[in-house]
Amino acid sequence: MRQAWIDAAWVREQLDRSGKTQRALATSLKLDPSGVSRLLEGSRKIKTEEIPLLLDFFGSGGAVASAPEAAPVDRGDETPRTEGHPRRSRPGPKPRTKGTGDLPVYGTLIRRAALEFEVRDPKPAEYRTRPPQLVGVLGAYAIFVPDGSLSPRYHTGEVLYVHPGKPPIVGTDVVVRFREGDARLVIGRVLALDEDALLLTHPGQQDPPERARRTALRLNPNEVGQVGRILLASSD
Repeated sequence: MRQAWIDAAWVREQLDRSGKTQRALATSLKLDPSGVSRLLEGSRKIKTEEIPLLLDFFGSGGAVASAPEAAPVDRGDETPRTEGHPRRSRPGPKPRTKGTGDLPVYGTLIRRAALEFEVRDPKPAEYRTRPPQLVGVLGAYAIFVPDGSLSPRYHTGEVLYVHPGKPPIVGTDVVVRFREGDARLVIGRVLALDEDALLLTHPGQQDPPERARRTALRLNPNEVGQVGRILLASSD
């Protein structure tokens, strides 16, 4: 029997093959439905102790070989055709543009203040093939630039690809996601990494650091859930 990595793409495929529901999976893993949604999107890591529960739930037994963290298997938008069974689409949103993959792209951002946006829809708008810089990166994601407030650095409709584990350094652009349950996020350039605050400025800021610091957005570390480095932007 075919082997596969136990990752978000594998879980999505098993749900599709088995016909079981996300609600039943949440009950089996003792998670909230939102936790299962994040798991399927790839934004929540599968814990070691959850692997036996997944195998029991899907009845996979020894058909799956666990492996160290590696590049997820890109199975595209559809599961393989098996003898005697029609091809079925996996759960989740269908891509709106060319190309398929397992990288979630989030949209429906509404600007609340300078550099600050609210995520109105927690589900990905689409999935894309990962760029080389994000192959094998757990929790990687992308977002659509919602408006012109980040120009001239980023423009409306561009896609920002984010590495959630790459440490931010001064002068790099980042996406800051707040604590779990908070729908806000901030997009900006790291001005300073003080012990008591993260200082962000506009990505296109040209002012000297001393002047920029006076108008910088100051974030308390206690409210920050994740800081992800923007690796590239694409207009495609």
